[in-house]
Amino acid sequence: MDRFEYPNVKLAHPLVHVSWADAQRLCFARGRRLCREDEWELACTMGRGWAYSYGPKRAAGRCNADHPQQSAEAIGPAGDRPACRNEYGVFDLNGNVSEWVATTESVFGATVGVLRGDTAYPTAEYGGDCWSRHAHPITSREFGDDGFRCCADVGSGKR
Repeated sequence: MDRFEYPNVKLAHPLVHVSWADAQRLCFARGRRLCREDEWELACTMGRGWAYSYGPKRAAGRCNADHPQQSAEAIGPAGDRPACRNEYGVFDLNGNVSEWVATTESVFGATVGVLRGDTAYPTAEYGGDCWSRHAHPITSREFGDDGFRCCADVGSGKR
């Protein structure tokens, strides 16, 4: 799993206004893939059932999840909050941008892609913990708080 949101560069702004299909293509171009939903959740909960990537209880201000306004300025650089990481050094699983995962579902006959995690936006009605989950159409690029990170299979040699 990438340590930072795409483009996986510390202190770079994550790519947003990106569709599920775009995210799939961009990961594939790097020899990687979108993370599976179970991988994403395991990284966030650390396999301990934690509600947050850094522990069991929410710590206000630790991650970029408390911005007062829903605007482009709310999204911060990847990894700019050193305490917002799991024990393996994966940053921003809670806050900053929601992340597309490989899961798709059919909702009323339309294919939607699943996003995990919280965003910097203050009104995210889907929650802010490791179980936060929502979906958008796989071609939608309209949301400025939707991003992604890429994963690779163990032993693939892709880092």
